[in-house]
Amino acid sequence: MLPKITIREKEICHITIDQVICNELEETASDNYIGVLKMATNINVEMQTEGSHIIDCAYDSINDILPDLKHFGFKVAVLWAEGSWPTDQDIDNEILQSIKEWNKFNWGCAGHILDRPGKQHPEFHHQCVIINLETLTDIRKSGVYEYEASTEHLHDDYTPMWIKPLNDPNRINSKPAKTFFDRVLRTSLEMGLTVFNLDYNIRGNKVCVYPEDDIAWTENELFKKYTFSDLYALPENYMDKRPLLEFKVQQNAVVYITNTEMVPHITINNLQVAVCPCSGLHQFKYIEPSLDVMETVIWADYSTYAVEWMQILIHEWNGKDFHKFFEANKDRLKFDGHFMMGYGTWEKFLDSFESEEQWLIVWGKIQNLEHQFKVVNIVEDHDKVVELIPHNKNVLLQCSNIFLYESNYFTPGISTTLNAIDYVTKVQSISNKVIFNGDINRNYYDMTNMGRQKWI
Repeated sequence: MLPKITIREKEICHITIDQVICNELEETASDNYIGVLKMATNINVEMQTEGSHIIDCAYDSINDILPDLKHFGFKVAVLWAEGSWPTDQDIDNEILQSIKEWNKFNWGCAGHILDRPGKQHPEFHHQCVIINLETLTDIRKSGVYEYEASTEHLHDDYTPMWIKPLNDPNRINSKPAKTFFDRVLRTSLEMGLTVFNLDYNIRGNKVCVYPEDDIAWTENELFKKYTFSDLYALPENYMDKRPLLEFKVQQNAVVYITNTEMVPHITINNLQVAVCPCSGLHQFKYIEPSLDVMETVIWADYSTYAVEWMQILIHEWNGKDFHKFFEANKDRLKFDGHFMMGYGTWEKFLDSFESEEQWLIVWGKIQNLEHQFKVVNIVEDHDKVVELIPHNKNVLLQCSNIFLYESNYFTPGISTTLNAIDYVTKVQSISNKVIFNGDINRNYYDMTNMGRQKWI
């Protein structure tokens, strides 16, 4: 049976695996460290790709899944190990570009080939492996057969551009593969298929934090409070860990001025209180249908800069010329991070209304509501938000992806999920109705009446 798959493009399917790929982690690292790595990989595979994805796929079901993916029209499956993840959605286009070149050959897979001089057989470094579903859907427990490697290398003298089996090769190694990724490589060689090293165009859209290195140091840093200055002061020999530790300061790195997703279509029209993050413009669409009964909007966000920007927007913007208003006021924030501006999203937001005149009427009503602003991490301090919510009201908790925020990767164990449930439960205890919008426990709830839910 095919596991839960999120369908987007029908050419690439990204897969993360429930078991640990990096053996050194299994032998040495704590469960908390492994959990952080898997969380970072899983969420970035979801957020930073345009292809379809399967998250936490059962290790034993891979050989059942690959032929099914081929049947459904996918070209390749991309398997990700913990501690490596995509950083830009362009990675899908870059993979497809490389595939065009690889398809000129009879190839089976591609990854980070390590063919060190003096070693008896090649390996894959545990980052990601691209499997050609046209030629390779059955991963075996193969040995290593005689092979040849390209004389050209990506770097150093152990990263050949490709390896392929010799004609009528002899088996040269029958020891079990160290990782599942190595089984993929060996199966390709056994089947007479070329194995490619990943091109730089792909590598430039992904990272690896080399989780097998400096495990004790990294575990010590994971759950400490971090600032930008801490990141800048990282010792040179620990710089590989920076992409992981950067998530700890995300609230000071990005302010979402507009949204990157589609404008939501909201029909629920009896909400009296809304709790929203200070990100983009779409929050106003959640409020619009209920304007005849809406009383209070509580703006709660862990970013001081985002809260400050929302205050400026609510109190000072006349609803026109959004980009001009932003440019005239952004320096007031004294923000050194990145302003996230989705291309054309202000225009799409405005187009979601019948006319600019209609939007201006809506905006005037929104500005006339009671607005409260709170800098707070809802995941850790949701009681501070609950205290602000009037009793016996219909309440919207617009949480978007707050419970998937990067800083939550470092919450030990399942605390983030438990805190989300506690937040909803406490608001229910003081409210007539609670509508939840956003992610809890890796499930998305779309304007869901939580009083009718018996599990999350």
